[in-house]
Amino acid sequence: MHKRVLLALGYLNIDLYHGIIKYAREAGWILNTTMVHYGKIPTDWVGDGILTFLIQDRKDLIEHVGRFDGPAVDFSMDVPEVDVTRVIPDNYQAGVVGAEHLLARSYHDLAFVQFIDSYNIRTRIEGFRKTAEAAGANYQCWSWPEAAAKGETNWLDWLKAELRTVNGPLGILAQSDNRAISVLAACEELGISVPDDISLLGIDNNQISCDLAAVPLTSVDTDW
Repeated sequence: MHKRVLLALGYLNIDLYHGIIKYAREAGWILNTTMVHYGKIPTDWVGDGILTFLIQDRKDLIEHVGRFDGPAVDFSMDVPEVDVTRVIPDNYQAGVVGAEHLLARSYHDLAFVQFIDSYNIRTRIEGFRKTAEAAGANYQCWSWPEAAAKGETNWLDWLKAELRTVNGPLGILAQSDNRAISVLAACEELGISVPDDISLLGIDNNQISCDLAAVPLTSVDTDW
């Protein structure tokens, strides 16, 4: 009898979809892909397991997975309070690779741009920071969660203020490809050229995000 599995990802990741589809075909699973098309959880679904990517913004998904009486696998650590099995990439090494890439191009001033406070992102920061400091580079973290806690209300204004402090060549690693695009938006408003004035990397190598960015992005491939 074929297993029925709900594909309930709260975050778009094309490579992750491809991996799931490949395995599902080999295993003879029947995937419910309602959320892929409509973004909504199928309320009438009955099945054997859930594959999910939990994020704090999707409270409905968190509650649904939390109520499910069966096996579930989460591809993130953003919602640790939900007790499920987890499979995640090596986020620490992603930070290491990002720093090494910039250091190899003779950047001695490095910055990590953080937009959310989660295990995945904190681990990426740690790999980036330790690698930068071990090489004797100047390291800083531009943290939107810290700025928001101090009363900042607009992330774009905050990011532009950080960019205005840049004096000389700077290598930036953003927490993800989508957030690298946010950095690009701030640079564009300030007339800062990427990669002429600063170098910018993303993480995850999301082909759609990287290719459709205003400047095609270089990214650390986490091999989803």
